[in-house]
Amino acid sequence: MSLKGVILILFFGALCFTGGLLIGAKRIFPYFKIRKTSDWIRAQVRTERDRQEKPIIVLQGDSLMARGDWSRLAGQEYSVINAGTGGARALTLDTQWVAETDKIDALVIWCGINDLAAGTSPQLVCDHLLAQAQFAQLRGIAVWVITAPDGHEMNPDLAASAKVLNAMLSQRLKEQGVGVVSCAEFYSGGKNTKIDSHDGLHFTVFYYERLAAGLKAVVSSQI
Repeated sequence: MSLKGVILILFFGALCFTGGLLIGAKRIFPYFKIRKTSDWIRAQVRTERDRQEKPIIVLQGDSLMARGDWSRLAGQEYSVINAGTGGARALTLDTQWVAETDKIDALVIWCGINDLAAGTSPQLVCDHLLAQAQFAQLRGIAVWVITAPDGHEMNPDLAASAKVLNAMLSQRLKEQGVGVVSCAEFYSGGKNTKIDSHDGLHFTVFYYERLAAGLKAVVSSQI
């Protein structure tokens, strides 16, 4: 076999190997589990600012946020950056990046259920979410926090803690002028629009469509 043939075989073999690695990595480390750092968010904001002149909405939170289809929120009007990360907790959620990047127009936070599942008190979760929301709000950014899921398909103890947290969020955040969006508002009696009972926590695509459309109506009223 000629040297050229050997080189071609090695080249295509390397391509197949690299492709296999990428596919395997995606299966082992799905996108929603990739940690979206402050540097990652800032880079995404810069890219969107350079690419188009649309209001930018950043979504921060855990897998509930990361797994969502937010196309109905973006539509033709907004650029949406999904910075949700599977396994993220409210106590480590950080909005300090807003002070070091191009100004965004809105921030939506959906986090806290993992903290509650780990035994963190609803009070502590609420305190931290409020502090992070206010940090962004003081920099002229419209902020909303989505309440935790508390449906009947969940573990009863976790659902009870979520209800306590949601009551605190609804009262304390609203008192401070932070927007609160009720997760439960977009449940319905239909099987396909309730919490996905496969794991008792995450949602179906039909639910996300309802939530994204409702969230867009709320956000559009202020930005």
